[in-house]
Amino acid sequence: MTTHIAQLTEALQRHTLALFFGADLPSEVTGLPARSDLARELARRQGLDEMLPLAEVTQRVSQAGNRWAFTDFIRGALDTSGKSPQPFHQRVVTLVKEFQIETIITTAYDNLLEAAFQGAGVGINRVVRGSDANFINANRPTLIKLYGDVQQPDTLVVTDRDHSDLLRDRDKEPILDEVRRALRRNTMLFLGYNLADPDFRILFDGIAESRFARTAYAVWPGLPEADLTMWRDRGILILDSDPFGLFGDVVP
Repeated sequence: MTTHIAQLTEALQRHTLALFFGADLPSEVTGLPARSDLARELARRQGLDEMLPLAEVTQRVSQAGNRWAFTDFIRGALDTSGKSPQPFHQRVVTLVKEFQIETIITTAYDNLLEAAFQGAGVGINRVVRGSDANFINANRPTLIKLYGDVQQPDTLVVTDRDHSDLLRDRDKEPILDEVRRALRRNTMLFLGYNLADPDFRILFDGIAESRFARTAYAVWPGLPEADLTMWRDRGILILDSDPFGLFGDVVP
């Protein structure tokens, strides 16, 4: 573990570390529901199995011809009106500023991270649509919202079909190119992402082509040894704890 932290710190100091934030962080960290929370509540409202993942719950709702229903639910659940960025978001901004991190990728739908950058007076490139990639300023950090933004409902990647179609969506291709470029050029640190989730497998196999150009790291406490070995063989080293204290004392 000590060696891994040293390697990550070296990448940070050399400005070759990129951050990838998922939407699986607990609400105690982000101030907003995690995907599992959204899935459970939406399933309860729709009379579905509350153990289903969000992608499957929304797919079933969508098949009933009611994509509006889950979109409206997600927009309401992730409404940040009157909410401030959490210490987590502020720590991310501090890390990006101090070490000139060029790329942050997220699959979260909310805008609290953008609000934290704005509050700190840090300008960013915000990439939600493929056309946004045309206006990336190399002198600013780039935030790529891979699964869209809740304030732009037509950009959301939520259902099983959305995830499987992501790699075939011509409008998303410029965004995927930016993600692939970041994977090739940087050491990637995944936080708040359940690597067992099917949509991560789609990302990993489709975008990273089953192997990262550089060793990647993921914070995922308590993973069985067999899974540690499997991910290590595929280029991802698993960390039991948050290496840069982004979560504070909330999670390991």
